Amino acid sequence: MRYLLDTNILLLYLREDKIISKIESDYKISNSDNLALISLVSKGELLALALKNNWGEKRFQKLETFFEQFFTVDFAAEDIIER
Repeated sequence: MRYLLDTNILLLYLREDKIISKIESDYKISNSDNLALISLVSKGELLALALKNNWGEKRFQKLETFFEQFFTVDFAAEDIIER
């Protein structure tokens, strides 16, 4: 299964929110049989949030490591609308 994760879901993972266990239980996003995708827009939103909130070097590094877990896609809105 392929999952395109929204910025809000990514924030839950970053914050290690307790709801993540429910999401993982229901959808098994982290399972190696599944492919978790993030959009370039979501990546930009998270980086902008980090800059706005003056995240330190350690938190920026955590964010970069977090991004490595996902395949980043850049596509036009038409692609999304058609699907």
